[in-house]
Amino acid sequence: MSQLYEQQAAAMWERFYCRNEDKFYKDRHYFDREFPELCSGPATVVEAIELVKSHPAYAASGRVSAFVADLTTTDLSAHVPRGCADFVSFVFVLSAVAPSKMIQAVANAAQLLKPGGQLVFRDYAEGDLAQERRESAGNRRLGQFSVDPPATALSASGGERGV
Repeated sequence: MSQLYEQQAAAMWERFYCRNEDKFYKDRHYFDREFPELCSGPATVVEAIELVKSHPAYAASGRVSAFVADLTTTDLSAHVPRGCADFVSFVFVLSAVAPSKMIQAVANAAQLLKPGGQLVFRDYAEGDLAQERRESAGNRRLGQFSVDPPATALSASGGERGV
């Protein structure tokens, strides 16, 4: 069954978003609480991307890149130059990635960071209430989420683990 999900992931996500649009995920203001120095949240970022792409100067500037990619397989440097980002954020991304692809996903994102840049994430953790709910309902992608795979990927790509 999980192999089917891997093979048809793009089509399944497309159907999911066509059916649910932006009404599935409640904005819980994670960015405001966890990373107040960043913008207000993922919904704002999506709106900002659409606004930027609709501006006539978007294509002409060559300085902004708005795109969709599979961070587990795509070389993101085809869209964004390596070493150009001050931060990369993952909000409930890593728990949705197959464990076998997590290190590659983090490594792909880490390649985009400037020296001193930060990879920030908010996700489920081992033993949290959300994990217990998902497991009891049988709705889980990962058995247990641990910070070790992302930390390993960051170390492998020359990064260092913060708090």
